[in-house]
Amino acid sequence: MSKNRVITAIVCIFMLNSSVYAEMAYFAHNGRLNTVASMGKGKKVGSGTTGKIYSMGDKKFGNAWNIEFSGILELKKAAKHQFVISSDDGSALYIDDKEIIMNDGLHGNVKKTKTVRLSAGKHQVNLLYFNYIGAHSLSATVKAAKGKPRDLATVCSASEKILDITALKEAAVKRQVADEQKALVAMSGPEALVRSIKHILKTKPREYKNGRDFLKQAQQFEKTMPEILEKLASRDPEAVKAIEEFSRLKHTALVTENPYVDFDEILVVLTDNISRKANWLGTHVMKPKGHNSKIARFNLKTGKVNDIYKPKDGAFLGELDLHYDGEKLLFSSTDKSNRYQVMEVGVDGSNVRQVSTIEGEYVHNYGGIYLPNEKIVFSSTAPMIGVPCIGGGQSVPNLYLMDPSGDNTRQLTFEQDADWYPTVTADGKIM
Repeated sequence: MSKNRVITAIVCIFMLNSSVYAEMAYFAHNGRLNTVASMGKGKKVGSGTTGKIYSMGDKKFGNAWNIEFSGILELKKAAKHQFVISSDDGSALYIDDKEIIMNDGLHGNVKKTKTVRLSAGKHQVNLLYFNYIGAHSLSATVKAAKGKPRDLATVCSASEKILDITALKEAAVKRQVADEQKALVAMSGPEALVRSIKHILKTKPREYKNGRDFLKQAQQFEKTMPEILEKLASRDPEAVKAIEEFSRLKHTALVTENPYVDFDEILVVLTDNISRKANWLGTHVMKPKGHNSKIARFNLKTGKVNDIYKPKDGAFLGELDLHYDGEKLLFSSTDKSNRYQVMEVGVDGSNVRQVSTIEGEYVHNYGGIYLPNEKIVFSSTAPMIGVPCIGGGQSVPNLYLMDPSGDNTRQLTFEQDADWYPTVTADGKIM
């Protein structure tokens, strides 16, 4: 480090010792993160020191990476300092293990600023950054009251200390829960709850014994929810408690004491990986194996889960349809050849079998539903028709009919577009 550079640092009031190099240590790992609370995950792909804070895209850490910068900021006297962090994607700045700036999440370049008063002496500085994929950027500056902005690395000396992110992980979990609660309120808020309770009170007033009390509570949440959501953003304990109370009210008013819910259990698919596809494509485009899913019965009153069926080969599970007698159900899964088939199993887990019988290298059968006459309607790609809007690059299914045994299969619809997710209407028609 040159003598002139040391003098410049003194003029800017950072008062670094002349024996200290202006740099920070960095520790890089590859892999996709969506929060700084997961820092350090993935394979270690680089470490060293740097005299400039940037995203290090030139280091070729892969398509996605995360970096922790660590340094010591030494001050000769106490003073206020302004820190500015800009990043794409997430970042966070900690000084002496305390959060100064939180710029977390997946986003384009976002700048955040914070002014803090620091005492004289040495301060541990940790800057966290990750790039999920694609465009990336990072900068970090610090400015004394009468100084000019300086790159954070130029006023620090390298440190080997890694931030303990235990508290960060706990905060991230709370933040995630809060975000999920806000999303649930957005989908089904107090206004919707009030409408639902009023409908039940109008149509089943005698059976809905506590309905009027539920209505008063829901109307109160209508008034207070905007303030609750605002406080929830800062993880206010009272706001978190209020959201939990609102969730309990919804469950009690619409499930446990709803006279229309005259059953105890529902069928569910439990999985740690929700499969998705483009809305113009059918189930058969999703990967056939590699899932961790099971069919189960979930008790709405007790919360108890009873497993029904889990494939041993990690096959896809979905598109459940309960028989009219409540003793068995159809579902979509894949066979040993990785082709989708209509399957059946008893609600007690017995008599697992493949029902569909149309065979072919590119033939997939799925989405079966029971008809009142015991026959089954399902979707099949057997016609070998391609999606017109993408040049026939993916096949589409038409509807078919078969006996409970899978025999006497015949085609019901003949068209170039997809026919899937059939439903039996109240008058017996197929929608």
